[in-house]
Amino acid sequence: MLVTKKEISVANIGEELWRFSNSSYTTGSPWTETQFAEDFAQENSEYLFLVENGQWLGYIAYHFILDEAEISHVVVNGQKQHQGIGCQLMKAFKEYVKSRDITQIFLEVRESNTLAQKLYEKTGFRKVAVRKNYYKEPQENAFVMCAKLRKEAQ
Repeated sequence: MLVTKKEISVANIGEELWRFSNSSYTTGSPWTETQFAEDFAQENSEYLFLVENGQWLGYIAYHFILDEAEISHVVVNGQKQHQGIGCQLMKAFKEYVKSRDITQIFLEVRESNTLAQKLYEKTGFRKVAVRKNYYKEPQENAFVMCAKLRKEAQ
């Protein structure tokens, strides 16, 4: 089931998001507990969770900018990866934002994260730019990827 940020009731959301992300990313969480808590508290930040039996299977954190969505995190439970959950989450997210008249979605992905790149390509994203030395610890380039949702955005 898809659950929005407004429907999540967790006492220390920053800690929970950090813990979930830290155990899911091979490089550890890209953000601290404080960064997650501050982002979650912002009015313009959005989170969409995939939940089963009260457990998070994954989530996408994003912001709307006019008619675009910018994804900051796509996270799948580390024990549930490679089971189609990421694909399910991305497809559900795209349908959700289409209903909000979003025309395109942007995200950044590590150059070395070929599994995530394949997921994004499978769900309609294409590489549109490179950001040199975008990531730290370890330092590496990011690919900017975009999915067009409406014909007028192409």
